[in-house]
Amino acid sequence: MKEILIPNEFKNKIIKEFKSNRPSVRSALKFFSNSDTAKAMRKRAKELLQEELKKISEFED
Repeated sequence: MKEILIPNEFKNKIIKEFKSNRPSVRSALKFFSNSDTAKAMRKRAKELLQEELKKISEFED
């Protein structure tokens, strides 16, 4: 089953940025919904994960 796993901190950011709610974010990240908003939420989740990965990479340098 496809799903984007992110910490609650990131979910809360997405909720605020999209003026949405937790069930909508959950539905988007589990690919249950495929609306333009759901696609944008998944894209934002990936961006947040990439930002976090950059921070981790900086620690290793």
